[in-house]
Amino acid sequence: MNKLNSQRIDLNIVFPLFDGPNMRFIILASMLSIIPSLVVADDLRGTIIDGSGKPIGGARIDISTAAPKSGPAIFCPSCYLDCAKSAVSGEQGSFEIRDVSPDLQFRLVVTAVDKITVATSLIDPSIETPEITLQDFPADVSSDHLVHGVVRSELGVPVSGALIDAWGATSNGRRWRGRVDGAATVVSDDQGRFRMLLTEDYEEIDLQVTADGYAGVISEPLNPGDESHAIVLPSGAVVKGKVVQDGRPLPGEPIAVVQVNRGRLKKIFLKAILTTTDQDGSFEFTALPADDQYAVFTPVEVGSKGPVIPTGLFALKEDGSTLDLGVLEAAKGVTISGAIKVSGQSALPDAIAITLDRMPAWDLIEVPVDDDGRFEMTNLPPETYEVRLKVKGFALDHEKMNYQLIDSTTIAVRLDKSIEDIDVWMRPLDADETALDQQSSAERLSRDATGNQKLSGIVVDVHGQPVPNLKLTPKQSVWGPVFNRFSKRTKSDGSFSFEGLPDVPLELFFYNDNVRGYPLGDQLVSALYPGLFRCKLNQSDIRIVYDSQLAIKPNEIADTDE
Repeated sequence: MNKLNSQRIDLNIVFPLFDGPNMRFIILASMLSIIPSLVVADDLRGTIIDGSGKPIGGARIDISTAAPKSGPAIFCPSCYLDCAKSAVSGEQGSFEIRDVSPDLQFRLVVTAVDKITVATSLIDPSIETPEITLQDFPADVSSDHLVHGVVRSELGVPVSGALIDAWGATSNGRRWRGRVDGAATVVSDDQGRFRMLLTEDYEEIDLQVTADGYAGVISEPLNPGDESHAIVLPSGAVVKGKVVQDGRPLPGEPIAVVQVNRGRLKKIFLKAILTTTDQDGSFEFTALPADDQYAVFTPVEVGSKGPVIPTGLFALKEDGSTLDLGVLEAAKGVTISGAIKVSGQSALPDAIAITLDRMPAWDLIEVPVDDDGRFEMTNLPPETYEVRLKVKGFALDHEKMNYQLIDSTTIAVRLDKSIEDIDVWMRPLDADETALDQQSSAERLSRDATGNQKLSGIVVDVHGQPVPNLKLTPKQSVWGPVFNRFSKRTKSDGSFSFEGLPDVPLELFFYNDNVRGYPLGDQLVSALYPGLFRCKLNQSDIRIVYDSQLAIKPNEIADTDE
């Protein structure tokens, strides 16, 4: 994150991990939310020492995950904005990470040159001041369990304090990108040098390298051993602009950018980056990964009365380039309000949670729910929202709503104007559904599995009119394979039928494959908004709602290179 290049704003921002249907045909990463705290922020303080009790100066302390001090955790643990914060210990080993959420407790990852990285347990900054011990890096490690090298800038200048994580590996002929066990995070020294200890056998390791003031990079596969690897950090690109309302500059307004394509594992992804506008309404983001597509948006704050900008799209070019987005006009947002209701009963369950997800904006908003089930969220940017209901033992009752299902707990709503008094119906799960949701190791069928199951029904739009030529593909519930060989389209009257399907609980993907996305720069941005319908065995009365307006393209902002 560009912590040194953006102004700090005291907001608690959340990036939940998203696990939608088949990765929703695009990897949607878990989203960004701003939830204000009504009490004073905490400062996280502590001390770093070595094995003999001596203070360690220059250690890097990063917040890795967080969890609520009380109540359920509805967002992913590594995705709070506080998880982008870090500090460096002083000569006496002390450190301070200022203005963390008072509602959270934190795990830290502590790294120092020639020391073994330590990951702490959860720490409550309001009552704990941890003393963290780093042991010496072992001296007798064989070279095939070490990856080492130097991090430099494009000009060849060593980069100190770079954070180096393993982000892929090859082991026993198997290749993957992502988490690597037995490879602790390390930092580069004042000469840009680093050493990573591998406690397991790997033929190759991919490294993700980030540093303040640089765009970050994911390396090519590197071999453990005696060879010193050179990693070059790109300078990145700059984007700037100005926010106004009725022609007047808006100072102090939060604004964010995020990469649109989040499903790539070969290119670094920085999540959302925030700043605030200065006195004349101007903003600037530096060291953004170049040759990439972005969304610029207003992150939504619960209860906020400030103006919002429509989400816009732009493309950045080469490293060293500057893109001026020009003047972005802000206005008052729209409102969604309504009530949660339970089919067949009047009493509401405890611990109801509603969130609003945005795409391509990286923004997940927690919606307060009253005791009587009423909710209201005001001042939202006009666009598509996914309304996600999280209540243990319940699912949405799709038969009572004319909104498109994204999955069994989520509907999608297009908010071009305010929608008030929306009824969100939910129903208790039956015994079979409960067992299905609780299963952890159901037998996965092969993709070419068959059986005797039949499914049939109709697809309609939000007005109840038939939707022809919509593609449907069955898959095994919940985490099973997709059966592409059975894919088919709805008929002219919106009807469909399947035969010979595997005799297991199934779900139906439905999507318009004629809407492949919209061009942005040289790439294609997904605009599918696929849905997922969970079927009963041999169900013959399926009714699916499809909304073609969900995938309306955000404005593409004209670029001006300097």
